[in-house]
Amino acid sequence: MEYFVSHFWILIGAALFVSFCAFLWWYSMDKNARLKRERALARAEEVRKKKEAQQKANSEMKEK
Repeated sequence: MEYFVSHFWILIGAALFVSFCAFLWWYSMDKNARLKRERALARAEEVRKKKEAQQKANSEMKEK
């Protein structure tokens, strides 16, 4: 009986360990996705600002 009880707790511990590792993997993947999304948004904002500055410069050149 003690043999089964000890193996039961070992299986429970292994299941918790695997669950914890899966959670860490999921969290790191989610964090990477968030970072990529933030970088893409920042890049899009820079491109938008450059286009606005170029359009402003073009309109000033046309006025002269």
